[in-house]
Parts: sequence; structure tokens; C-alpha cells
Amino acid sequence: MLETILLAVDGSPHAKRAAELVCPLRTRECLLSRRRSNPFLLGAVIGAVAVQLAILYLPVLQTLFDTQALGPLELALVLVASTAAFVAVELEKWTIRRRSRRSRRSPA
Repeated sequence: MLETILLAVDGSPHAKRAAELVCPLRTRECLLSRRRSNPFLLGAVIGAVAVQLAILYLPVLQTLFDTQALGPLELALVLVASTAAFVAVELEKWTIRRRSRRSRRSPA
């Protein structure tokens, strides 16, 4: 049904945005095309991590932002927590894609 709606409004400025919202629940090709559509994403992520590390470890910025450097154990804890969150989100997306494929295969 949604594909019919998108085809009906093809050409409108909202059609592309609607397709982007539906895209993560659809196909692998759609997901790959979204990754290629934003070439600056990796640079933005690397830049954000660099700024966060600078605020934590450069003395001038530590004073300005009133921060303290993380010790090895604290840094490991942050890495484990962020990795666990990433894995949980990826598992959820995998589960949604798997259910979507199964529902398309089974005759209604």
C-alpha cells in the first residue's frame, strides 16, 4: 500500500522523504544506497570522536570544559557500553529485516 502512495505522489518534494523513512525496513539495496548517499558521514563521526577526545585529554580544553581524563578502566567501560548498544541496534535491524523477508515469502 505504501508503495502505491509513493508512486501516486512521485515528483512531489515529500515523496523522497517518505521513501527515506520507509527505506530501513525494506531491502539491503536500499540500505546500501543510503550509506553511499552521505559521503561525509564517516568524516563527521571521526571528527566528533576527535573533538571528544581532545576535550578529555588536552589540558587547555580540560580546564575550559571542567573535565578529567578517563583512566584505562573507565575508557574500556565506555567502549564496552557503546559497543553493546551498537550491537543491540544492529541485531534489532537484522530481526526486522528477517521478519520482513519471512512475511513476504509466506502466502497470505
